[in-house]
Amino acid sequence: MRRKRYTKRLFSKNIRFIMVGLGLICIVLGLTTFFISNKLDTSNLKDNKTESYENNSEKNSKDNSETKEQTNDKNLPEKVYKITSLGNLIVHDSQIKGAKTNNNSYNFDKSFEYINTNLKNSDLAIGIIEGSFGGGSPSGYPYFNMPDEFLDSCKNSGLDLITFATNHTIDKGASGFNRSLDKIKEKNLIPIGVRKDSSTPNYTVYEIDGHKIGFFAYTYKTDANGGESINGISIPSSIKNLINTFSYNRLDKFNSEVNSIIKSMKSEGVEFIFSSIHWGEEYKTTENNSQRKMAKILSENGVDVILGGHPHVIQPYETIKNSNGKDTLVFYSQGNSLSNQCYEELRNALTEDGLMLEFNLSVKDNKLYLKSYTVIPTWVYREKNSNGTLTHRIIPVEKALKDPKAFNLTNESVTRINRSLNDTEKILGKGKIGSQQFN
Repeated sequence: MRRKRYTKRLFSKNIRFIMVGLGLICIVLGLTTFFISNKLDTSNLKDNKTESYENNSEKNSKDNSETKEQTNDKNLPEKVYKITSLGNLIVHDSQIKGAKTNNNSYNFDKSFEYINTNLKNSDLAIGIIEGSFGGGSPSGYPYFNMPDEFLDSCKNSGLDLITFATNHTIDKGASGFNRSLDKIKEKNLIPIGVRKDSSTPNYTVYEIDGHKIGFFAYTYKTDANGGESINGISIPSSIKNLINTFSYNRLDKFNSEVNSIIKSMKSEGVEFIFSSIHWGEEYKTTENNSQRKMAKILSENGVDVILGGHPHVIQPYETIKNSNGKDTLVFYSQGNSLSNQCYEELRNALTEDGLMLEFNLSVKDNKLYLKSYTVIPTWVYREKNSNGTLTHRIIPVEKALKDPKAFNLTNESVTRINRSLNDTEKILGKGKIGSQQFN
């Protein structure tokens, strides 16, 4: 009897254990379901945020809210924006012949082949075009009328902005000027220093990730026959107010105009300012007093970087400080990035040399500043084609000297590139080539 009662008690006890165990299993399953459900809900929320961000980024390809947040997070890598600048881009008759295709079109892509990686890897790239796109038969010096296809190659290479205020802006008159602006816009490039009508600003604001960068350009003019001219051509009255020009004997007016431009830029929230100035004396490897005076004016008004053009040779660069203690980086001349102004034509090898500049902008206190920059010497290579024409190529000098075969260079060309590098170093000074810290 005892054994039987014990068996009953044991059975009853086992039932209780089983019930408790089943209860615990139900609780565990319930909690698991709850957490899985929450995790799925969180994932859906994350996906929705990502989708919303992606939709927003489609509205402006340069707007990246996530990047802006990263610049304020000390634990994340510092965001750097690269702005690349080329010197004079000129198309002479021999370049036009060399770029002509079998279907009577033109292709200048090879001219940029060895530097397009630099341009395309930049957040923004700018070049100086000396000439016009007036239509009809193309021509070189003295009145440059470039094929429209040159703009295609500029765009294909990675250029975004074109400094068009130069001494060859009106080589094809008012009609050529207006057509040039139409073609530049048609190729999705942005002209600087010129405008289509006087109701639009005479400067450009470019926005990257919500940060605004300002650009403006000027070219010199002279008095002629009671009026004003650019390179000996009277400025047509219909476009007189559409080109930013200055007179060396009226720098007070230049100062006033620059002051007005920068005030307008600042009112739009511009954080960093580039100016491109067509100035100086042709073929002189040092800046003159007028350039220094104008650089001072630009610096006092708040310009961060000055990009000089026109002399067709490289000139020195320096940092100047304004009365508020702010530094301005001045490149007096970037030389020729592309042209047929070579030793064979001018008996001057220095016109074959140029500077490609890379500016690294970073963000501090939610404002852009120049952190560092890189000075890259270039040389124009006239490569002989089988049909007797020439292809003019922009060659990054130091890369080419390290691997001449990669650039299809002859022994004579290597000798000339060494000359180019040595002369560039003499003009700029030792230690002024390559990467440089600014702030």
